[in-house]
Amino acid sequence: MFKNVVVALDGSHCSDRALDVALDLAKRLGSRLAICSIADPTPLYGTLEPAVLVENTLEEIRREAHDVVAHALAKAREVRVRAAGYTGEGEPVQEICAYATMIESDCIVIGTHGRSGVRRLFMGSIAEGVMRRAAVPVMTVREEARVGGLLAATAS
Repeated sequence: MFKNVVVALDGSHCSDRALDVALDLAKRLGSRLAICSIADPTPLYGTLEPAVLVENTLEEIRREAHDVVAHALAKAREVRVRAAGYTGEGEPVQEICAYATMIESDCIVIGTHGRSGVRRLFMGSIAEGVMRRAAVPVMTVREEARVGGLLAATAS
């Protein structure tokens, strides 16, 4: 059913659960896992900080995205799931959907914090944006997600 699954990660606990679910799904279905993390420079736009500070901060954001992917690839190797990694840069919703389209993904797995009300209004929701924009099914995963019948925290 799903031969090529994208999992979008940001280093959060919800993202860790999404990785657990994606690994479980890929292992059960024999799917290839495409792990991505997007360095989002948008919070730096329009700041009055010196250019060198902005560039240093952006480099740190890029490094964090790379580290998230490297950690996830190591975890995939541990459980013997075929996986590839990708670190992009830009607006996360657009980049995640573009990546999924580029590699002809069958499904996207993404963590969600489950915010609502005013917090969601101000913080937005990357998961919701991906669900609205993606051309393939999107599975959202909460931090309390179950993996393989066990709580993800005990399956790790």
